[in-house]
Amino acid sequence: DDISDGGNFTKKNAIKKLNQIKSQILIKKSDNLIISEFISLQIKYKINALIPIDLINGVKFFYARYVKVKLFMTRHQVMQMT
Repeated sequence: DDISDGGNFTKKNAIKKLNQIKSQILIKKSDNLIISEFISLQIKYKINALIPIDLINGVKFFYARYVKVKLFMTRHQVMQMT
């Protein structure tokens, strides 16, 4: 929810949030409208869960290794990712 609202995160909190999103995708249930809509598309178009999970793992790796600033994503940026 914070990501869709354009929240500011430390690297640790951003990785925690990505883990939450990953879990929601795996169980195919989320209270976050953006994640929920993605899950609906994933089901409709039979998108293998490994695709978004690999993307999330790549982002987590990037942040764990290279990012030393706060993560900031606007609602618009998140919508462009889906």
